Amino acid sequence: MTPIECMASGRPVVAFGAGGALETVVDGRTGVLFREQTAESLAAALRAVCDLDAPPAALRAYAQQFDTAVFRDRMRRFLDAAQGEYHLSQTDRPSGRLGYEASPSYPHLAVPGQPESKLPPFNRK
Repeated sequence: MTPIECMASGRPVVAFGAGGALETVVDGRTGVLFREQTAESLAAALRAVCDLDAPPAALRAYAQQFDTAVFRDRMRRFLDAAQGEYHLSQTDRPSGRLGYEASPSYPHLAVPGQPESKLPPFNRK
């Protein structure tokens, strides 16, 4: 989270090159990753970040892709597409019962021998 907050503030990141930093920091573009947990490696990264051409506006724009609203929109589109693919795949099945109740909104939550799920439909606000 900290690297994203740093970029959202328009500042390049200096981070150890492991874990979540590998998913959010583009080494040499949005920050500098150091590979060894040594004072020398950290000092080299700090020197390198001073020479980095990373305009604050570009860093803020890059950080926006991790915004909660963007995540929700991407997840909504993914779920809508997956649901559409599922319904298309069901059109070639023979008519009749499948042996259990399947909710059109959440077909993957149906459990054999259990009644249809009472979960609300996906919120599309």
